[in-house]
Amino acid sequence: MPVMPMTGFGVGAEAKNAEDAMRALEVMTSDEALKVYAETNKVISPSKNVEVECIEALKPLNDRIQENIYVLGANASMKMEQWGNTCQVVRELLNGATVDECMAEFDRLQEESNSSDR
Repeated sequence: MPVMPMTGFGVGAEAKNAEDAMRALEVMTSDEALKVYAETNKVISPSKNVEVECIEALKPLNDRIQENIYVLGANASMKMEQWGNTCQVVRELLNGATVDECMAEFDRLQEESNSSDR
């Protein structure tokens, strides 16, 4: 299950498998799938249609969301700058790098970050 971005998803109008992609997005963003996602990952529901029990650590954040105040999300246990690195690695993917090469780059960045903590 992917992270649910507040900016949304998109499928290119000329995508070869646009119909399949749209069906996959419909499944991933269904209330049923979002409930499973939120309960399994112990996160705040990404949908106003889906309510799940919020873990204690997330209650202050969830209260703000319930007040319609947007907040930025991050994984506090991740030791690398995730969004900038993701942007750079995705650029490489769009320029022809393989998925395996991109994942290896993420691994390298994470290892580099971990070794700087020592």
